[in-house]
Amino acid sequence: MKQLATIVLLIFFSWPAFSCSARMHGAMLSHEELIDTTDTIVLAELVDTAMLSYFRTIEVIKGQPPVEFQWVKFRARQSHIVNDFDQHRSPEFWSQEAYRAPYPNGSCSPSLTFTTGERYLIFVESPGHGHSAEIIKSESDLWYLFVKERVAHKQVKAADAEQRAVALSFRQFHDHF
Repeated sequence: MKQLATIVLLIFFSWPAFSCSARMHGAMLSHEELIDTTDTIVLAELVDTAMLSYFRTIEVIKGQPPVEFQWVKFRARQSHIVNDFDQHRSPEFWSQEAYRAPYPNGSCSPSLTFTTGERYLIFVESPGHGHSAEIIKSESDLWYLFVKERVAHKQVKAADAEQRAVALSFRQFHDHF
């Protein structure tokens, strides 16, 4: 009987505890990896405050998102976290040890909070990263500028590589005839 009571107590007290077996895509990536591995990055504004988060695309940084989209399937129930790390000038943000949307213990994703009308830099395919929905208050925000610059630099490098490949193919074709 004592063993049965022990088992019942263990089950009862462990019931609310859970652990995430695998965090959502984007977790644990560096800033550069987050930018490079996410196909769709947008500056978007929250347009619906229902339990689901619906956004309107303001600016496409990378990819081809729809004009309006649903992003994460939930929103945190806590009060809205408005920290933008002084427009991302704070060294705390760049150390990647501080997040506007922290991971609660055992959770598979950060506790994202949003408010209608606010703009966010959203990494659509990487909701697991703590910086995947940062508040952007101005076009001079350092995170916004960093992401735009990195994407533009990668696109230029890709275009240069494609031009070199075409030129090489043309030379090989020309030399063959």
